[in-house]
Amino acid sequence: MSDDDLGLDMEIVEDDELDELGAGGASNSEERPRSWSKESKEAGTEGSDKRSEEVRKGRLSNLQGASVSPSKSEKGTELINGVLWSKVGSIPDGWEFVNLGPEVSIQTGYNAPSKNFIEEGGIPLIRNRDLGSEETEIQYDGDYGEEYLIEDGDLLVSMDGEFEPHLWTGGKALLNQRVCKIESSDRYSHIFLAYAIEKPLYLLQKSIAGTTVKHLSKSNIRSVNLPTPPLPEQRKIASVLYAVDQAIQKTEAIIEQAKRVKRGFLQDLFSFGVGSDDRLRDPDQDPGRFRETKLGSLPSDWEVIPMGKAISTLYRYPSYYDIEYVDEGVPEVRGELLRADGTINLNTEEIRYVSEETASEYPRVRLEENDFVISVRGTVGKVGRIPPSLAGGVITANLIRVKFDTDKILPDYAQIMLLSRQFQRRLDALTSATTIKTIKADDLRRIPVRLPDLSEQRRISKVVQSHREKIRKEQAQLDELLLLKKGLMQNLLTGEVRTADKAIDVLNEVVEHG
Repeated sequence: MSDDDLGLDMEIVEDDELDELGAGGASNSEERPRSWSKESKEAGTEGSDKRSEEVRKGRLSNLQGASVSPSKSEKGTELINGVLWSKVGSIPDGWEFVNLGPEVSIQTGYNAPSKNFIEEGGIPLIRNRDLGSEETEIQYDGDYGEEYLIEDGDLLVSMDGEFEPHLWTGGKALLNQRVCKIESSDRYSHIFLAYAIEKPLYLLQKSIAGTTVKHLSKSNIRSVNLPTPPLPEQRKIASVLYAVDQAIQKTEAIIEQAKRVKRGFLQDLFSFGVGSDDRLRDPDQDPGRFRETKLGSLPSDWEVIPMGKAISTLYRYPSYYDIEYVDEGVPEVRGELLRADGTINLNTEEIRYVSEETASEYPRVRLEENDFVISVRGTVGKVGRIPPSLAGGVITANLIRVKFDTDKILPDYAQIMLLSRQFQRRLDALTSATTIKTIKADDLRRIPVRLPDLSEQRRISKVVQSHREKIRKEQAQLDELLLLKKGLMQNLLTGEVRTADKAIDVLNEVVEHG
C-alpha cells in the first residue's frame, strides 16, 4: 500500500497562530468533530453529501487547520465546500479517522540558558540529540518551571531535523527547547499513539520544503488525522509493537557490547599477539618473550618496520579531475563507498564508471584484488579492500592505492592493521594543520607497523574473524527484527491485520500508560 493510500498526506501549517483555527476560521479547536465520520450527519449540500459518503467509506480524511486555497490543493487532496480533504484507503468497521487537535496537549521545551549547562550535579537536560537514548549529554543547573519536567514513559518528539517520536526512559529530566512532549486524551493508548504518529510525522517532515533544517510546529502535529481503532485494539497493537521494540533494543545492546569487546581485544592483539594455541600471549607468564620497541612492549619475534618496506605499490593521481562518466565501463572507487569495516559498498546504483580510454590514462591506479585504498584528503583514514568485482577499476584523487608485499603482510592482517586504533592515531597525527587535511605518500611510508610472521598473522586474522562473525550474526538478527517491525506497523496501524479477535496479552507497560 502506498503512502497516498494511508490517508496521511497533509498540508503544513508553519505558524502556531493557526493552532486554534478550524475550517472556515473557527476560533476554538473544541468546535472540531472528534471523528470525521460523525461529521457526515451535518451534511446539507450536494458537496457535503459527497463528502459524507466518502468519509463513511474511508476514502477521505479532513485536514482542518491547514492553510490552503483551492488553487493550492495538491494531488491526493480534494476541496469540498472550501474544506480540504485528503484521499485515503478504507479502514475497518469500528475504526475512525480522528484529528489529533482536540485529542492532545503539546508542551514545548524550556529555553534553558547555556550558561547553566554543566556536566554533572544538575538535572538531565533533554535535547534533540538525546532522544532515543537513556541519558543526556549535559545537565542543567538553574531555574525552570515544573511544566518542563519529564518522567519515564513520556512521549517526546523532535521538532528540528527529523520529527521522530520517542518514549523517554531516562528518568526525571528537563525538556529543552525544540523538543516537545505530547499527552493524549483518554481516547488513545499512550504507547499506541507513539507508534501511530511515526509515519504522519515522517510525511510532515518530507512535506516541509525549502530549508536545510526542517522545523515542526504544534499546528503541524494538531493537523494530523489518524486511523484510530477502539481502545482495547489499540492496546493489543501497542503490545505487539512494543515487544518487538524491546527485542530490537536488546539486540542493539548485544551488538554494541560485542563491538566494545572487539575494540579492546584488538588493542591487546597488537600488543601481545596470538600464540600457537590461538590465545593471547601473556607477558606475565613469559616475560622473556617480549621486548621494548619504539611502539612499546611487543613479542620479541615481531618486527617493527616502516610501512613502506612492506609495500610494493603506493600511488595517487592528484590530477584525476574533470572525468567524464559513462553508463557502463570501468568502475571508479571513491571515498563515499568505503565502509567502517574496510569493505566497499558494491551497490551498483552508487558506483560510477569511466570509459576504458579514460582509465588507460591512469595505469598506476588500476586496482587489483586485495589492493587497499586509503582516503588521504579531506576525511582521512577511511580504508577499503578491493574485492574481485572492482579489479581493474580506478580511484579518485582523494584516495591512494596501496599494494602490500604478501611475502611480508597478508591481506587479512593488513585490513586489521589499517583499521586499528594504533594506525588510525598515526594517520591523525600526520594530517597537516591546513583547512583540508592531507596525508602524503611519503608520510604513509614512514609509519612504523607491527609485523608478526605470516603464521601468526593468520592466527590473529582468525581470532578477529570470529569476533566479526558474532557481530554479523547479531546484526542479521537485528535486520530481521527491523523488517518485522516495519511490516507489523504497516499491517496493524492500517487495520490490514486485525488484533481485535486475537488472544494477545496486553503488556504491563501498555496498561500502565493507558
